[in-house]
Amino acid sequence: MVNVKEYQELFISEAKENLQLMNTSLLKLEKKQEPKLIDELFREAHSLKAMAATMGYNKMAELCHALEDILGEVKNRERNLAPEIIEIFFKCF
Repeated sequence: MVNVKEYQELFISEAKENLQLMNTSLLKLEKKQEPKLIDELFREAHSLKAMAATMGYNKMAELCHALEDILGEVKNRERNLAPEIIEIFFKCF
């Protein structure tokens, strides 16, 4: 297990950066849904999930995993990125 205290500041800094990038991608997706933006959002959610899991922040990792699942369905055209989903994503961020 990682010494959480030792890496907490770094995690918070990087998590804020990831969340900002996710928010920016989602704002762009709200206007025009492009596969590139969905990929960007997926990558950021994946990175944040990995960092959270490493730190032992399991609830955050689970939330990011759920975001990945939904984005995977959008990428595979199994689900539309409806306005309601975008709103839920904003609340998650």
